[in-house]
Amino acid sequence: AQRRRPGSQFVASTVHGMGHVLNRHLRRMSERFEECDAFDAETLWSLRRRLAELADPELIAIYPHGDGRSPRRVNGTAAQRPADATLHAVQRDGLCHEVVLALVHHLAEETRASLLASGGGSALPLLPTRHHEEHHE
Repeated sequence: AQRRRPGSQFVASTVHGMGHVLNRHLRRMSERFEECDAFDAETLWSLRRRLAELADPELIAIYPHGDGRSPRRVNGTAAQRPADATLHAVQRDGLCHEVVLALVHHLAEETRASLLASGGGSALPLLPTRHHEEHHE
């Protein structure tokens, strides 16, 4: 991403619509993208750690800490899979968001192009497009 604010071709009026708009752009970048539902949390954590290793410090410095695009700490182990299927879906979808965010906002253009071209043997997630209802215990 080159700008702080997205251009009009990257926006939608709802979060649900935004996922669809951005997924169209991701699919144009590479055929390696697959639906978020196809991934498990462990695979997504692994992808997230790999992207953190490839992150460009100059791009990371653009985003103020806590603005939502600055990277979270990713060392350590993946969180346990929630027993509740709904919570598992929420966890997976959140990780899909993190992987896409890191790919688009934290990698230098050359690094991203190389990753998308070579594949490194793994698929990449699209953004989830479902809305999760509140979950109460």
